[in-house]
Amino acid sequence: MKTASDEKKIFEQLSTSLRRDVSQFLVLETMGSDSFFLAISMGLWPRLLPLLQPMTFEANERVCLQGEECDEMHVVISGVLTGSSYLEGQQEPIVRRTMTKGGTKSQ
Repeated sequence: MKTASDEKKIFEQLSTSLRRDVSQFLVLETMGSDSFFLAISMGLWPRLLPLLQPMTFEANERVCLQGEECDEMHVVISGVLTGSSYLEGQQEPIVRRTMTKGGTKSQ
């Protein structure tokens, strides 16, 4: 088994052009052609990818709460992530979003 730190070390030891090729493959194959990464210069992909860490959540597991300080960003590769925004004191959400690979849908 290899760890994320092993992958990062290996990635850092690749030549610049090979890191770029590997980054392009990983972004397009893993995240798809509709990824937000496509809006970012491909030259930045090799610097961003080592920062990404895979995470798995159980069904109905809470990822974060509205109002919490957030220092993470989540990219949905598979499955569904649903979020709701509430006004203080309200029981019903004012916005509900469902995120899947390929986009976000508001309800």
